[in-house]
Amino acid sequence: MKTPQVSVIRQLLDNQVVGALEIEQAFAKVPDSAFTGGAESALEILAMAGELTPFQVARILDGKITELIMGNYVVLSKLGSGGMGSVFKARHRRMKRIVALKMLNKEMLDSPASLQRFQREVESIAKLMHPGVVAAYDADEGPLGHFLVMEYVEGNDLLNLVAKNGPFSVPRAVDTIVQAARAMAYVHSRGLIHRDIKPANFLVDGSGNVKVADLGLVRVEKESDGSSSSTETEGLTQACTIAGTLEYMAPEQAMDTKTADARADIYSLGCTLWYLLTAKVVYPADTQMKKVLAHQNAPIPSLRQFRPDAPAPLEFVFRKMLAKSITDRYQTMDEVVVDLEKVARGLGGDMPPPATVDDAGATMMVDKDELLGHFAKGASSPPPGTAIMQNFMARSPRTGLLVEPSRTQAMMIGRQLEQAGLSPIHKVASGGSALEALRDHPIGLVVSTYHLPDMTGAELLHRIRDDADFAGIRFLLISSLDDAPPMVADPAMAQLHKPFTPDQLAQSVQRLQGTEARTPATMKVLLADDSPSARRRMRGALTEVGFVDIVEAPDGKQAARLAEEHRFDLICTDFQMPEMTGGEFTAHARRVGLNTKTPILMCTSETDPQLLEGVYKAGVNRLVGKTASTRDLTDAIRALAGV
Repeated sequence: MKTPQVSVIRQLLDNQVVGALEIEQAFAKVPDSAFTGGAESALEILAMAGELTPFQVARILDGKITELIMGNYVVLSKLGSGGMGSVFKARHRRMKRIVALKMLNKEMLDSPASLQRFQREVESIAKLMHPGVVAAYDADEGPLGHFLVMEYVEGNDLLNLVAKNGPFSVPRAVDTIVQAARAMAYVHSRGLIHRDIKPANFLVDGSGNVKVADLGLVRVEKESDGSSSSTETEGLTQACTIAGTLEYMAPEQAMDTKTADARADIYSLGCTLWYLLTAKVVYPADTQMKKVLAHQNAPIPSLRQFRPDAPAPLEFVFRKMLAKSITDRYQTMDEVVVDLEKVARGLGGDMPPPATVDDAGATMMVDKDELLGHFAKGASSPPPGTAIMQNFMARSPRTGLLVEPSRTQAMMIGRQLEQAGLSPIHKVASGGSALEALRDHPIGLVVSTYHLPDMTGAELLHRIRDDADFAGIRFLLISSLDDAPPMVADPAMAQLHKPFTPDQLAQSVQRLQGTEARTPATMKVLLADDSPSARRRMRGALTEVGFVDIVEAPDGKQAARLAEEHRFDLICTDFQMPEMTGGEFTAHARRVGLNTKTPILMCTSETDPQLLEGVYKAGVNRLVGKTASTRDLTDAIRALAGV
């Protein structure tokens, strides 16, 4: 049908919310009968065509269409709000780039002095250019006041990830905090203090990359003249009696926000580590005063009491991050990174025995001298019972490293590698950075272009082959026919000539991983759940991934018998089942039968951290919520099945 001549269409065009061509195409797709007259019918047709979001429709119907335009940006939806203001998803009107707009509360900017202070802080944040920090693109003013234009991260924050899926595994938690600490070390190196480190302020994208967000409470540690810029009567913290979030706030920050330095961020990051591993705050309390006093006076809880699978060195790092006195705490975020990386490198070994806990059950007894000696540079062997700190890293064939100096090529090849099954993918631009990344991450496969700024891809391969620490790493060299000589026959190496298709890249990766013939259609799945509707939903997700051989069991006891007699490539189970729980079934499968090493995915509505900790200890590899989206289910299935 033709575009109807109604006032709302003219408003959309005048305000440049939707273009004339898009409106014309949306109405051309529907019959004349679809338009029943009036603004609501016209907006409904545009929303069904994807030209308007539900948020935009609601604003327009409320007569607030002008609030959808913020400078050069069209507001698409509201992402959230807090004490500092609200955050919106928006699109640049010409470039079509998706961004996040952070709208600041007007009462914070009600004086020239506040505006001047705000501008200085915006300029400081804008200078931060790091892959682990959400980028600031611009600052402007719209109908609702001043706003920041920030990088939009397609993903979720740590608070929601834990609330949705339960506590992280120890390796995942350590990797997450290492990434966060590296980013914060960079922020601190630029003279900035975050002052609001907490799970909600770390975003994780689809590749597992962690980004520091919400720098609204950032303080410039030193001004250009050397003076401290800690005046609390100005700028963004004016509306906050205490700047920060009490559940994650260092004792000294709660007492005097103006003097908090980088060590306060270290304390808050330690509290975030605790949350990732326990799904709880360190000191639960029902009043603000109790929270403040707990951080000042309560003993540091034992991490290993709540997570027996946490290695002793991680307990040591956690306790040092949460030291009450700033002199006992880590002095720089770089120190945190160094010690956490040592923990990460050791997580490929056996876990140490459970920690010794005193009679009150509140404080872990750790031999400090033993741990300090173990962390000492050049230690030849780990302390007894803590083989996890050996210089050994369990490398994953699904964890990739892309070495590509061109940012555009890195983005394109990175996407293709993700589609080929690599996740996460670390990206660097030089051979030297690649060697550093291999020491820092459990990378199992390197994909490198031939021309690098500091060496050739072939030279990088030889450096890797000559280092015993990199044994077992697979290597794919991308080159033109004229660049590199043919490589010697080696199942751990391959060469791909330009130009290549995504399928050719995927086939090369799968050959190196030894997964070329491993497809869902050739694999067998055991599905255990007492709910027929839950089994149908999980079967639908498995079928969407491509599985066809799916054996169902309505109870854990029957699933246990099947697991004793048949080998499966993947097991999906519920938690609460009448005759044998999912945890009991998992423990049985890990001890008896043909599936002691089979990946197990548990889909449950249970949220009790202690119960969930028990199923992890029983041998469940991954948890997803009963209300998880189909995409989350299929992502979890693919990750565990390796397809």
